[in-house]
Amino acid sequence: MNWKRFLLVVGAILIVLSGFAFEAKLLPFCTSSIERMPWLFEDVLYFVGNNYDIYQIVLKEDGSWGEIKQVEGEVNTLANEISPCVVRSGDDLVMYFARYSDATDYDFFRAVLDMKSGEWIGVTPVKELNTDTQEWKIWVNEGETLAYITTKGSHGGVAPVGGRDIWMSEKVEGKWTTPLNVAALNTAGDEWSVFVDPLGRIWIDGSREEVLGGHDIYYYDPQSKKIVHPGEDINTMYNDRSVWTDGKTLILSSSDRKGGAGSYDLYTVDLEGEVARPAVVVEAREEITATPGDLRASMDGKYVLEGQTVTVEGVALVSTGEWHDKANYFAIADASAGVFVYGAGFIEPFVRKGDLVRVTGTLSIVGYSTDIGSLVILPSGPEDIVVLSNDADLPAPKILFSDTSGAALASYEARPVMFFGKVSQYDNETIARGFAIDGSSDSGYDDSKGEVKVKFYSYAQIDISGLENGDYASVKGVLVLDKEGNYYVRPTEKSDISELQRNRLIFLSTVADRTLVAEEVPQEEGSEAGNGQILESAADRIFASASDGRLFLSAYSVGGTRAGNG
Repeated sequence: MNWKRFLLVVGAILIVLSGFAFEAKLLPFCTSSIERMPWLFEDVLYFVGNNYDIYQIVLKEDGSWGEIKQVEGEVNTLANEISPCVVRSGDDLVMYFARYSDATDYDFFRAVLDMKSGEWIGVTPVKELNTDTQEWKIWVNEGETLAYITTKGSHGGVAPVGGRDIWMSEKVEGKWTTPLNVAALNTAGDEWSVFVDPLGRIWIDGSREEVLGGHDIYYYDPQSKKIVHPGEDINTMYNDRSVWTDGKTLILSSSDRKGGAGSYDLYTVDLEGEVARPAVVVEAREEITATPGDLRASMDGKYVLEGQTVTVEGVALVSTGEWHDKANYFAIADASAGVFVYGAGFIEPFVRKGDLVRVTGTLSIVGYSTDIGSLVILPSGPEDIVVLSNDADLPAPKILFSDTSGAALASYEARPVMFFGKVSQYDNETIARGFAIDGSSDSGYDDSKGEVKVKFYSYAQIDISGLENGDYASVKGVLVLDKEGNYYVRPTEKSDISELQRNRLIFLSTVADRTLVAEEVPQEEGSEAGNGQILESAADRIFASASDGRLFLSAYSVGGTRAGNG
C-alpha cells in the first residue's frame, strides 16, 4: 500500500468506460499548422495557433466563421503563449494565459481588454499561482474568485501526486490563496489541462488503463463520484486533449486524426446528441493516503470526500484529554492544512501533542456537538488511530489579527494560530471557560469590535487565574468553527496563554497578517445590515464555481516537454 498520498477507498471513485456515441466534426478553419487549447467566450473562439501565439476567430450569427487573427495588444510576444482563459470580471474582460521563459518555463499571466482599442493590455504575472517550474493550464471562473491550474511544481510544501497535477485556489480579499492539490483527480502520470463547465462534471485527459490513444479525455461526475471514459469519437487512437464546453457543445484538441487538417486540430462534439450504451465499471486500482489539504477539496458547497472512509497522516496539535474527557478529540495537521479527529466513546490510544499519527475514519462535518461545521474524521474505534512516531516538528502558528475575515479564517481551520490583544468576557468559574480577545488591525483594543473567543473546559490542564478583564494577552491554539458558524481558538496546553506587556503587543501588531483582514463595505442608505458582506463558512467553500460545477482536465502518463511539445 502506498501511504505517501491520499486513500481513495475502493469504490469511493469508480472509473466507467462509457459507450456514448458522438460525432466529432473538424472545425472548417483549421490549417496545416496547429490549432489547440480552445476557449469560447460568447461569439469569439480563442485558441493557440501558429508559432504558439494566441489567436481568435468570430462565430457569426449564421453559424459560419470569420477570419483568424492574432489577439491584439501585449499578450503575444517572441516567446510562446498558451492556454487562453477569457472571463468577465465586473466591467472588465480578462484573459489569463501562460507564457514561456528560459528561467521558469511557462508562467501564468493576466491581461485586461481595452474596450476602446480592442487591445489586451496590463499584462502582469499571477505570482501566487506560479512556481519555479512549468505551469501549463489555467481555468478561472467569472468574477475571478476561483482558479484551477495544472503545474509541474508544488505549493505549500505539498508534494505533487504525479508529474503534473491539478491544484485549486480561491481569491480571498483580492489575493489568490496557496493552491490545494486536488489529489482525488491526480494520478502518477501527468494532468495537463483543466476546465470547469456549467454542469458539474470533471473532465480528465490522460493515459489510464482504458486509454484508446496517447491522451484520452475523461470526466469526473460529482453526483455519482465516478470517472467516465467516453468512447469514440471523443477519444481515438491519437492524442485527444484540452477541452472547452458549455455542457451542450464540446470543443477539443486532437492531433493526427484521420481527416484532420494538420497536427493539432479543433473538433466540436454535440453532447446533447449522445447515444448511451451500457457502461463498463472499473474499480479504482490504487489506495493512496490523503494529506489534510486533500480532504478539503469541495464542490457545490460540500467536501468531495465527505461521507467517505479516508486515511490521513499528520502531526497531533493537542494531547488526548485536553479537549474532551470522554472522547479522543484532537487535531492533526501538516504545513498547509489540518483536520479534526473525534473518536466518540473512547480515549485510546493516548495521543501526545507532537505525535505523528495515522487516522482512518469517515470524513464528516458533524463531530463534537459544539463544533459542528468543522471538518472532522470519525474513527470507528481505537484501532483506527495509530501513533507512528513521537516528537515530530509542529507546524508554526499563523499570527492573525482578531478581525481577520471569516473567509480568510476558513483557510486556517484545524491549524495552529496565534491571536493577541485585550482580554474581556473573562470566565474561569464555569465548566466551559475562557475569554474574548480584541487584537484588531486598527489597534482599537477597547471597542470590543472584531473579537475572537478563546474556549476550553475545566478539566483541561490550562490555568488562566493570573489573567483578568483588561489585561493584554497572547493566545496560541487551534482554530475551530463552531455550530453557530463562528471561529474560535482552542488552546492546547497551559503555555499557550501568556500575559503581554504593551510593547510586545505593538510588536505582534507589526507581524500579524494584515492582508487577511476584511475591508468594511459602506452600506447604502436603506440597505439591510450585512448586505454584500456574506462570508463563507468552511462547509460552504466552492470546489467548482459553475452552476453545476463540472471540472475538465487533461493528463498524460509520460512527461512532456516545453515550448509547444506538451
